[in-house]
Amino acid sequence: MGRLNIPAVRIVLYLDDGWSVNRDYHSSLLDSGFVFDTLKRAGFVVNFEKSVVKPVNNLSWLGLIWNSEEHSICIPETRIVDLFQSIDHVLSSLRNVSARLLAQVTGRIISMSPVIGNIARIKSRHLYRCIESRFTWDQSFRLIDQAVIEELLFWKFHIRSLNLRKLSEYKISSIVFYSDASNHACGVVTVQGKFDLFHKMWTKEEADSSSTWKELKFIELFLRTFQDSLSGKVVKGFTDGKNCESIVMSGSTKSDLHKIAISIFSLCSECSINLEVKWLPRDQNTVADAASKIFDYDDWGVTLEFFDFVNSIYGPHTVD
Repeated sequence: MGRLNIPAVRIVLYLDDGWSVNRDYHSSLLDSGFVFDTLKRAGFVVNFEKSVVKPVNNLSWLGLIWNSEEHSICIPETRIVDLFQSIDHVLSSLRNVSARLLAQVTGRIISMSPVIGNIARIKSRHLYRCIESRFTWDQSFRLIDQAVIEELLFWKFHIRSLNLRKLSEYKISSIVFYSDASNHACGVVTVQGKFDLFHKMWTKEEADSSSTWKELKFIELFLRTFQDSLSGKVVKGFTDGKNCESIVMSGSTKSDLHKIAISIFSLCSECSINLEVKWLPRDQNTVADAASKIFDYDDWGVTLEFFDFVNSIYGPHTVD
């Protein structure tokens, strides 16, 4: 075989489907001509009906619309319509639903994850639970689970507002934090950013919660407290709570943890925070661990019951 000398053509390829990119229309056109000519000379038969020969700014590839002007990806309208039809089919036949039909809806939602993000898994938890409880794929049953119906309605009314992802979101983290929660307090230490340490003492009720709840809750509190500083940034967090990474990404079967996961997603969506949470072994999270063990002896307060009593007499209060 002879050697094929190929100039620098930037091509991304998935199996037999790919595209190239260059700085302007003319350069892209030259690349296109070179690629097609090379394939022809190598003995390949090009399907021109399914090929885009002339450079474009909007390209449909792997079920997504790639926009080089806005540097974004979105879901084609045809896929949105297909999802709506599947959801409407389920909602119109709640007395006669099959696991296969629910799986079709769920599969279409999950396939949109590259654009809509981890909310695809968080807001399909109950759908999965319902599917997994099946006896057979095609046996009909009456769908009365309100949590499943609420998830279906969520996607029907919110998928369009979620249908855009800027490719600029995929970049190096601008804020990195390490968090840990102990029985009496929690702490976050940041590597980048103007805040170095964030510390909070747990209330008695919070202290009695599970360690996973405390780890997750503190991530939510950290994001909510510094949302103005974190807005529009890529944030990466490390925690030694082993379940936190998966719960932030996919939600939880436990309602209290799932509620926090939804709250974290909503906050990140509202503030354009691109959050990634990773698990870190405890022996590598020593600084945050030390921060979580700080005991603030001056952190006094009254019980909620006593505050409500005082507030009923002198309230409502406007200053904390």
